[in-house]
Amino acid sequence: MEIKDIIIKDFDMNIKVIEINNKKLTKSLLDQLPEYFPFDSEAKFIGNNIFGYVKIKSGKQTNDILLYIKNNRVYKSDLAFLKNLSQLSFLSQYYENIQLTSFIFRGKRIEDFISESHLEYDIFNELYATTYKTMQVFNENGQKIIQETKNNASKFLAEIKDLQIFI
Repeated sequence: MEIKDIIIKDFDMNIKVIEINNKKLTKSLLDQLPEYFPFDSEAKFIGNNIFGYVKIKSGKQTNDILLYIKNNRVYKSDLAFLKNLSQLSFLSQYYENIQLTSFIFRGKRIEDFISESHLEYDIFNELYATTYKTMQVFNENGQKIIQETKNNASKFLAEIKDLQIFI
């Protein structure tokens, strides 16, 4: 292969540049923005508008940080929790998903979503959490809510995948 065969002749690229109060968005400015989690317990976005997301490298880890507006204020939010929601596995041990399922059922009577055969157990007991898989703990309605939340999280992440902001 010759170099002339691999040179790009025409290329269109849009790079989104964000300015806040006439200041170009930099990592330093991003660090100063307040952090607020913009999703309800069903993983639905509750902000007003989205700028996009910034990839921030911290050591060997890269985090996606969402930039958005809620009530005329600019906020940031790490998307790691939302990614974890989208990847929640019913086949994982319940203890691996306690944080995620606690978020999903926040404000709801979790007892209404626990499988009847497990209601007599203390669901937060360590032995219980390490013995059962997530799908065994929740009844059909609970599993449906978890699946809908996973779908909402996945859909949101897919819809913003082309909205990366470079700083």
